[in-house]
Amino acid sequence: MNSPLWPLQTSIKGLVIDWNSYEFLRELSHKGPHRLKDLAAAANVTVPQASRLVETMVKQKLLVQSTPDDDRRVTIIDLTRRGRSVFEEIEDLFSGLMRDRVGCMTDDEVRVFARLYEKFADEVTRWSDSFDGS
Repeated sequence: MNSPLWPLQTSIKGLVIDWNSYEFLRELSHKGPHRLKDLAAAANVTVPQASRLVETMVKQKLLVQSTPDDDRRVTIIDLTRRGRSVFEEIEDLFSGLMRDRVGCMTDDEVRVFARLYEKFADEVTRWSDSFDGS
């Protein structure tokens, strides 16, 4: 994604988050632990790309990997506390940017806009999910 926001400097010295890293943090925050291939699909990247990014994010202490006892072939990816904190920091930044953009609206208009935007985002997500074969 090409944007003036990305890559984004966090409050943690030296920790810069790119768009795909944010997508991983958001997906795991909203939907919980994922298998690597499911996380890759959710972020629209290849499994090898996801694997490299997860490795980097594990080194940054944003994600943790685990292997279930019942299937040692599977790797489960989840957020660490630090990962959740970084995600929340980014969401707070985005919320502030949205507040700045809707400053000309009344409180009621903002609530209506938020409901409509959420409905739209949910529909885009459903549409997007329909391509993963589920």
